Amino acid sequence: MANYFIQIITLISVVALSIITYFYLNETRAIRKVTELSVLPAFSLIPDTWDLGGGFQFFEIINSGGNAKEISIDIRTVETSAQSEFKFYILSLNKNGTALIPTTNLPGVISNEGSFSLNISCKDINNEEFKDTLTLDFATIKKQDREIVYQTDPLNSIAESLKWIKNNLNNIRSQYKR
Repeated sequence: MANYFIQIITLISVVALSIITYFYLNETRAIRKVTELSVLPAFSLIPDTWDLGGGFQFFEIINSGGNAKEISIDIRTVETSAQSEFKFYILSLNKNGTALIPTTNLPGVISNEGSFSLNISCKDINNEEFKDTLTLDFATIKKQDREIVYQTDPLNSIAESLKWIKNNLNNIRSQYKR
């Protein structure tokens, strides 16, 4: 009889431990998914090199996610009647890394209410393929009567101010040399 109670207690313990293990397994799986997502690259665009009239010349691509390497970028711009394609390669962008995308026809695309599509293909930290597409439709932005706002970081503002001061000092010097 005592042996019978020991078997029942053992059976109940095994079932209880199995249920606890199942919940731990699910929790570990959820943690692993969150960790995997945090190492994926996360790309975004900000305008760069602003004109005095308020437009901008280039985009800067920023990776705010995990490291990305062997980055291939295919850009397609569409103006009213013309399409252009640009292809770029970036060795790598770590977290918060940036690169300037020199699309020479961007002011025309914006003023003609065209579109800008950037297709990114790279390898993540685990050497797995990662793809992303960033698209801007300037006609839609214009129809919504929205203005693209000036974006920059504090160091860029300081650098631009120093360039402006240097140019003004050079202009003043050149006036006195005459």
